[in-house]
Amino acid sequence: MGLFDWARGKSNEKLRAGRRAREQIMSAAHAKAIAAAQSETIHDDWAYIDSPLELPPAHIGSFDETFKRVLPVETLPHERNLRRYIERTFEHKKGGVIGIEFGGPASRLFAGFTPGFFKKSLGVSIRDYRKEEVRQSDAKRHHAVITGNMLWEETEERVDEWLGGEKVDVGFQRLLDGFEFIPIEPYTLGAWIQRRYRQLSDVGLLVLQVPLTMQPFLKPWSEAIQAKCGDRIQFQFVEGTNDRSTFETGALRIQKMKGAPEELPPLDARTIRNITEISRK
Repeated sequence: MGLFDWARGKSNEKLRAGRRAREQIMSAAHAKAIAAAQSETIHDDWAYIDSPLELPPAHIGSFDETFKRVLPVETLPHERNLRRYIERTFEHKKGGVIGIEFGGPASRLFAGFTPGFFKKSLGVSIRDYRKEEVRQSDAKRHHAVITGNMLWEETEERVDEWLGGEKVDVGFQRLLDGFEFIPIEPYTLGAWIQRRYRQLSDVGLLVLQVPLTMQPFLKPWSEAIQAKCGDRIQFQFVEGTNDRSTFETGALRIQKMKGAPEELPPLDARTIRNITEISRK
């Protein structure tokens, strides 16, 4: 069983279950991803935007405004900042930090960090639509882009090849409209999150967008992790109201601490089943 035994649809859809429903979800998303990868048109929507780490420009939502809400409660809310938190957390590895964004080219994301902080960085995107000057700038910063759906096995193999046996320190996922290219199916998503966790370094960090239909599972999952791992895994989330809004979507931070297990503890099957049944009514 995957970490999450549910499927994610649009914000107003109920959870779907059953083998046939899963197959339909996977088939539809796969077809959209293939079409997007082959399209010659660059769409001006959230599925294709190379978002920055921080603002400006104000008309494009930053990663900071999405994920600063799940940073540790050690400063006042208005003082929280994603870049400062990450650079402080991995200060001991400055110049050797490895980062990946799943679901975007990540050029502007990683360019927003202090120069020289990352050893190398990667964007995993359905399309590589960077202009030549951006490609050249990325190459100087040791930033690469791999094209493909982040759930395809061949994409995973290319990510593993790029890592070359090294671990990921910081992982990002904020798909927004890009969820249309992902088969939002429980077993697939659970396996994907578990794979991301296994790739993390000893104190590795994941920040992930949380779709609305996923939110009922966060509190019991948090409690399950706390019961089994205590303070060896930090699991902090905020619920959202709009999957397409950078500051209103749900967000989650998963961070390994000293002695963290190799696998993320899953929710028990009964809890998953009960929540799924309630959500489908």
